[in-house]
Amino acid sequence: MTRMILAVLSALCAVSCSSVLQSPLSPNAVKKSEPLPAHVVIFKFDDLNYYKAGTQYIRSEWFWLAGVCASNGIEASIGIIGSALDTNEAYTNNLYQWVRTNAVENGGRFEFWHHGYTHYIGTGEAEYSNRPPAEMESYYNRTASLFSERLGLTCRTFGAPGNVTDVPFWAIFNARSDIRVWFIGTSAGAGAGKAVLARTAPFLETNVGMVSFAKFTNQYMVYHCSTNAYLVLQGHPTRWDLPAEKDEFEKVVKFLKDEGWVFWSPYRYCRAAGTVE
Repeated sequence: MTRMILAVLSALCAVSCSSVLQSPLSPNAVKKSEPLPAHVVIFKFDDLNYYKAGTQYIRSEWFWLAGVCASNGIEASIGIIGSALDTNEAYTNNLYQWVRTNAVENGGRFEFWHHGYTHYIGTGEAEYSNRPPAEMESYYNRTASLFSERLGLTCRTFGAPGNVTDVPFWAIFNARSDIRVWFIGTSAGAGAGKAVLARTAPFLETNVGMVSFAKFTNQYMVYHCSTNAYLVLQGHPTRWDLPAEKDEFEKVVKFLKDEGWVFWSPYRYCRAAGTVE
């Protein structure tokens, strides 16, 4: 019953949520990489982009977020807009270095994931929905390639701009063997060797850029979220430009830690669940 309520709530309240599934993972059966905690939080932070302001190359909120994660000893994930990696600006090397330093592969706190190339979201269409398949494939593969070329990383997780895709895109997603996890995807579109992580209640943001600790904890209690195997909590830190928003987020982190949740990156979670290699 709790899961049914969560699904209904998500369908009614989620912003830009294309599908909500409480059974988060594909039915693949592979060897588990490590023991799986009973309750795992997976932070999905969107929209890391190139930001030029003086000598600054990304927005200051990302530096702040890295500090919060480090001080709390937690992992999270950040979606990169691929075009940020495809510029000839000389000091974008600073952006690349920041990502490398903070990547879990190099001892950092973040898994960086594929969040499109253009991040286009239009009326009735988006980067990976209702666009020419050749265009979607080109953008999708370009961002994946840039992870390797510019960052020296293998991209394992994808989340569509606006969480919107169409059926022709599913074949593009499944064609790549390196990207194995799909944030807020659809189980109907995920082929063998892929895992889908659904968006779950409670919602970190009441609307994009708006964090309310009171509303978060109310949803958590009302919908008995303490019984979930995992939570996918989506946020847009560059919209948290007021100190109050940052404070609300830090309260959420403390609350979940006190509740006994473990904080992992998406690919790590899916590997430990035995749904992807």
